[in-house]
Amino acid sequence: MGERAPCPCCGGFLPVGAVARESLFGLLISTGSNPTFAKIVRRLARRPGQAVMIRDLVESLYRDDPRGGPDTAESYVRKLITLHRNELADLGWRLSSKSWGGYWIEAVGA
Repeated sequence: MGERAPCPCCGGFLPVGAVARESLFGLLISTGSNPTFAKIVRRLARRPGQAVMIRDLVESLYRDDPRGGPDTAESYVRKLITLHRNELADLGWRLSSKSWGGYWIEAVGA
């Protein structure tokens, strides 16, 4: 196992070089990432390593929309994840998925 450093957010340990999960959203926004993708990551970062269903991601993104978001919201979220997931690698995180629609993030090397 590689070197690990204490996480300033939760007190757990992260691989050296991984950004603390509480900082992911701000870093993605400041580096010009898609704001909706950054919101998806913020939702996933609440519980690293635990899968979140696609419908729950859509609900968290569009909860203030009286129509619940566009009819194609699930497809849009999947496309954003596919297009932007590699942005997390530079921050020491991996975004993973299962065919049944669950997504999660975890520190690389954790």
